[in-house]
Amino acid sequence: MEGWTRRFAGVAIAAALVFGAPGSVYAAGQTDLAGWAKIESRKRFDAAGTETGTSTEGTGTGTGATTGAGAETGTTTTGTGTGTNASTGQDMGADAAAGDGQLADTKTSEPEVIKEIELSCVRLCFSPGEEIAFSGVPTSEDMIKGGMVEQWTCVEDGTTITTSAAYNKGLKEKDRLIESVAEGKHYRYSVILAPPYGKNITYDENVKLNINGTDIEAKRTTYAKVRSGEANDGSYYYFEDEEKRDTVSFINILPMSVQHKVQEIKAVAALGDLTAGGIVPFGVSRSGSKEKPTDMWIRVKRGEDKSKAWEGDVVEGMLLRYNITFLLDYDEMPGSSVNLVLNGTTFKLPVYEQATYMDSVGGLVTKPVAMYMRGENGAYVLTCANFFDANIPKKPASFSVRSKKRRKLTLQWKKVSGAKGYEIQYSTSSKFPKSSTKTKKITKGGKTGVWLKGLKRRKTYYVRIRAVGKYALGKTSSRWITRHARVK
Repeated sequence: MEGWTRRFAGVAIAAALVFGAPGSVYAAGQTDLAGWAKIESRKRFDAAGTETGTSTEGTGTGTGATTGAGAETGTTTTGTGTGTNASTGQDMGADAAAGDGQLADTKTSEPEVIKEIELSCVRLCFSPGEEIAFSGVPTSEDMIKGGMVEQWTCVEDGTTITTSAAYNKGLKEKDRLIESVAEGKHYRYSVILAPPYGKNITYDENVKLNINGTDIEAKRTTYAKVRSGEANDGSYYYFEDEEKRDTVSFINILPMSVQHKVQEIKAVAALGDLTAGGIVPFGVSRSGSKEKPTDMWIRVKRGEDKSKAWEGDVVEGMLLRYNITFLLDYDEMPGSSVNLVLNGTTFKLPVYEQATYMDSVGGLVTKPVAMYMRGENGAYVLTCANFFDANIPKKPASFSVRSKKRRKLTLQWKKVSGAKGYEIQYSTSSKFPKSSTKTKKITKGGKTGVWLKGLKRRKTYYVRIRAVGKYALGKTSSRWITRHARVK
């Protein structure tokens, strides 16, 4: 039996070595592969030479047939028989089965060597009381080539959970199975990898592991050190077969984050005045977080249940609504409400699960709210939506500039709906240079006229006006409209 079990049992033994509990999970002749990923099948025989799984046993004649105990149809076997492809003797061909249950070695050339392994979607964080869900999957079959077993172990009490249903059953019977994540405890991730059966593949002695796009720093060690506890305080890897590299085990390579509810998020946005004709500003950074949030302006169609993202110029008469999305830290989870502190201004927002909330409002979010969803790696994504609007006022209509009295100009315009005031500039130059330009601010949106006094006689003055408004983090304004007149 040793021949056919060499690769298969090797993975099982490696599992037992890392898991450290009751012996090999997959012994010779056992066919339960629950919890294993992408393991190719291979013909197997029992001690009497009888093939289990795909072969047939009995007496027969004809092309390809064999006779005798342990006979196999279609491929070369041992025993006595007749027919074109029948064979006698011992170990005929690469897949020949001998009476003692051995399988001939298929390695006829140098093995393909795997130098790098990639895993994606490995869950790195869980909420207190949550059951552990394994989601590590190969990004490519060419990278993994074979089987994989994952494991989380509690540092404080040594309890464990794996992707092997059979092994977990034994742990549960001994009260050593992790049933759920506990707050205040620490957990470490391990993974065991093996190439498929019948493939001439092995792992490089300095094989690299990449998880969720990040290279894992792991030191090479030996199983003896793992078993003695010398290699349990950091990130290590070792091979089950030091010569053939049939199985590689990465132990204690990643910590788990047990999440707590986040109550406040501080961020600084590259926001300021929104001026018609200018570009909508973007850019935000979170205080105390490594992750860069993303922000978005939504253009709201007045009187319509329609909106869309807006990245162009600021337009007069436009209503813009601001959204910001955070990838929370691994140890953070949303509560029932959150305080968003943006540029020093606090917005208190109720928090809802995104899919459920969007269904409840028919996909149209119209009130200030925070919504969350969970990412592939377990980290939460929190979107704060509609927590302030920015109205861009229209430019003043019917703007006129007249000189009715000496050294004075009379300015008149029509009231702009939604304006909080107006800004007026005047200069003897049409280019409005800073050195010779004066500014007058009007803080009442209902005002429709003003005098400019103390001007130079017989000089032409250029005057411009724009409507201004306010939003939570700055001011809004229309385009300038310019007129000129000669002073009496």
